[in-house]
Amino acid sequence: KKEELNLAIKRLELQVITRPEKPLEPLPPKAVPPLKQLGDISYQQYEAAIEKAKKESERAMAELNLKQRQLDYLKGVEGLDPAILEHEINAIAQYEAKAKDAAIEVNLAEGKLLTARQERQQKEYQHSLDVARRIEEANTAQSFYQRQVAENLIAYQRQSADYEKEQRERDYRLTQTRLQLSAIDDNISKLSVIRSPYDGTVRRVKFTGQTDN
Repeated sequence: KKEELNLAIKRLELQVITRPEKPLEPLPPKAVPPLKQLGDISYQQYEAAIEKAKKESERAMAELNLKQRQLDYLKGVEGLDPAILEHEINAIAQYEAKAKDAAIEVNLAEGKLLTARQERQQKEYQHSLDVARRIEEANTAQSFYQRQVAENLIAYQRQSADYEKEQRERDYRLTQTRLQLSAIDDNISKLSVIRSPYDGTVRRVKFTGQTDN
């Protein structure tokens, strides 16, 4: 029994309980590069083109109106050469075409301004989406990093708790085993010395029983 206890003590003393290593810090997320801001935009060139087209249209309309009044006056002149009247009628058609073209130019200029503004709005909207996506990517990467840190910490704490538990259990078993061995040694030392009633050497002791006294 004593040998078994000594072997048990030796095994417990040689038992290796590995202390957990602190986990490495995960790599922090890379910074998401910021988006380049949209530059300022000016619509002055479009507005100037509209203003110019409107002036051309107003001038063409003024010339057409003037020519129309002249034609109306000539129609009231008696004895006027029909060829002159025909010439003026053909001329006014040209003024009408010129006024129509000028009005079309106004519409085209206004359309270009509207298109430019719509394109700008589309760019601003797309830019806002890109900014929101970059922010979401950064938040996702940061959340993943923080989750990794938390998981590593929890795992390390669990391993540390297991390590301390195993140490306590080993120390407890070692203490209990040593106490058992000490008790055996005490019992051996307390055994009464057996004396023979005759002179000589005791070669064998026959055990017949034991009482408490």
